[in-house]
This record gives sequence, structure tokens and C-alpha cells, in this order.
Amino acid sequence: MASRLQKIETDESVLLRVTHSNLQTFSVDIRFSLQSTVKAFKDKLWRKCGTSVNSMSLHLYDDANTKLADLADDS
Repeated sequence: MASRLQKIETDESVLLRVTHSNLQTFSVDIRFSLQSTVKAFKDKLWRKCGTSVNSMSLHLYDDANTKLADLADDS
């Protein structure tokens, strides 16, 4: 089953480690298709953590914890 989880579909995707600023113990890895919108990712994330889409503020960091971008645009 682990090999099925690691399989990447024909579209390009990335594996994101997601944390929550108000839920210190919350940490989850979510695969995100680069063809999807930020809004679609927020909808997927809402089902995982319960925070409403309108209340989310997404920030992208690299492995060295350097901030790369704010994902403010829902497109």
C-alpha cells in the first residue's frame, strides 16, 4: 500500500507538510497537484483541520524554513 501512496499521477504534484498556527500538534502531509488552484487546496485542507477557507492564510516555506511565498491569490 505504501507504494500506492507514493505513486504520482500523470500530472505534476508536490507533497506539502502542513502545520497550523493555532493547533500546535497539527501536522499533516498532503499531496497537491500543481494543476489545482489554491482555493481547491484550501477546500482539501479545510476537511483535514476544520479551519474555514475564508480564515486561512497560507505561507510556503522550503525545507530550511525560509519563507518562499504568501499564497494570497485563490486562483
